Amino acid sequence: MTTDTETSSAHGNALDQASREELSIGKAINRAARDLPEGWEIRIDLERHAGVIFLIDPDGNETMIESGELFSDQINAAIDAAKGEQ
Repeated sequence: MTTDTETSSAHGNALDQASREELSIGKAINRAARDLPEGWEIRIDLERHAGVIFLIDPDGNETMIESGELFSDQINAAIDAAKGEQ
């Protein structure tokens, strides 16, 4: 049987994890604005329960970023890919 304290603690941990990911997304977006090479773009398409990250090169070619489960990981992977192509 689960106590109220255990339930509250588990719920609090889930909120903490969600809050940490939100902060990580913000940091990744700030990094993209600061570090993306000239002419490169990142597009984030969102809909209910889903989202996709695209890296767009200076010629307009789009690549869907599928590495990492978290959006922050995908945004950072897109930045690293763009920087690797400079």
